[in-house]
Amino acid sequence: MATGPRFHAAWLAALALTMAPGHASEAMRYRDPQGIDIIRNRASAAPPATPTSAPPRSAVEPARFQIPTQEQQARDRDRLAILRQELATELNALASQQHQARSTDPEQARRMGAQQHRHQQNIRDLNAEIERASARQKAVEIFDNRP
Repeated sequence: MATGPRFHAAWLAALALTMAPGHASEAMRYRDPQGIDIIRNRASAAPPATPTSAPPRSAVEPARFQIPTQEQQARDRDRLAILRQELATELNALASQQHQARSTDPEQARRMGAQQHRHQQNIRDLNAEIERASARQKAVEIFDNRP
């Protein structure tokens, strides 16, 4: 890379041109044909023909996705069924662990205690989640069936 006095002088001249006071005021904002806002200065390629105005209100609002009530109720029922299946699986795993712990030596039973504790915590969490989901489902049914 060149590092002589000419290079430094050229570099400083280029820097001075970009920092000139009128340089920043030449930037203009445009919207291209696809509706994308573009900011360009005079040194850039030719801008599109139309300057931008305020974007339409509909372009600013976030998209709203609304699931039909019947579909959401079906999803809620499926979720509740899945939670109940997971609860049954955890209860079976805990019962199996407890049965194995009774039929093994005390040292191995102690090691299995951590696994049993994890199953018990999962069962508590699943019961709480099922309770919340059931309460939500009942509230939605009451709301939908009001006069």
